[in-house]
Amino acid sequence: ATLRSATGKASRIGRQHWLNLTHGPVAAMSYLRGSGIEVDSTLGWNGTVGFRCGMARPFSIALPGGGQIMEVPLVLMDRPLFADMGLSADEVLSLAKDRLEEVYVRCGGVAICWHDAAAHSDFGWFETYQRIVEWAANRGFKFSTISALCS
Repeated sequence: ATLRSATGKASRIGRQHWLNLTHGPVAAMSYLRGSGIEVDSTLGWNGTVGFRCGMARPFSIALPGGGQIMEVPLVLMDRPLFADMGLSADEVLSLAKDRLEEVYVRCGGVAICWHDAAAHSDFGWFETYQRIVEWAANRGFKFSTISALCS
């Protein structure tokens, strides 16, 4: 409701920085859906990367009362790769290729989260992101924003 008040538009798509699971994942997803969120890309891993729920493509989460929310799985994120897992740029690229190849061969679709701060020289992570995107483009991946996919 707050975003709607500020922008004059309903928010249908979300990604939470920290999904509050204090009352369980169903309650958290139900809250998001009740707030108007129809598509989410929050479900990834804290401290590592990979396929949450074993899915390499978007999937629906059934909610109590017959509602649902579409989840676009978050498979790669900069901070877990570099800071939590302690990987080098070459190791990040290798792991990213491995995970994204799984997505490609399954005709899947996932979210990648690379924070804008990663472009700052203090991090030095942006070049690796560029290398991942270049590899994915050469592999034949199609790129889109979640907003464009949902319109």
